[in-house]
Amino acid sequence: VDPGVGSSRRPLLVVTESGYFLAPDNGVLSEIYSREERFVCLNLTTSRFFHQPLSQTFHGRDIFSPAAAWLSRGIHPSCFGEVASSPVRLCLPRVRKLGKRKFTGNILKVDKFGNVVTNIPAEKFQSVFGATNFQLRIGSQWVTRVYSSYTQAQDQNPFAIWGSFGLLEISCNQASAAKKLNVVPYDEVEIKINSERNISQL
Repeated sequence: VDPGVGSSRRPLLVVTESGYFLAPDNGVLSEIYSREERFVCLNLTTSRFFHQPLSQTFHGRDIFSPAAAWLSRGIHPSCFGEVASSPVRLCLPRVRKLGKRKFTGNILKVDKFGNVVTNIPAEKFQSVFGATNFQLRIGSQWVTRVYSSYTQAQDQNPFAIWGSFGLLEISCNQASAAKKLNVVPYDEVEIKINSERNISQL
């Protein structure tokens, strides 16, 4: 998450109503900026809160971890540096509405088990994803079942499940869904809602 360590990129402390976030100014906190109504970015410049000597290659150890420790001790965020404007934001894929009942999203990643993680959030879509209330096209196949556990799948056909990140995932029982579907990150996922039950909130 910090390929620019040692360069001119800023180390940031982002203060939100949800908590504190410490990270390099490289876009890794883009989702925080999008989701939080109010936040303040501070450029970590107060060296007395750093581990010394400060290396050019390990700011996780020398800047971010010590800052987190001092924050946990009650040091006020304003003590760590000045307000930083215009943090780097990444242009991340979003779920897009194509019609009254049709949406398109993207694959964000494939985990080591072959589960396909999409950018479709539970907080917005879970209530309309009944067992047969949706159709999801991924690659050349349609997925029409959503399960609450992996053991509900009785075969190796792909199914949808809400994962630990609060995002819709496509999985196969004891098989790689990514290989079975022949998909990779950033491929599109098309969603069709079959009925209007609870669809007004989307």
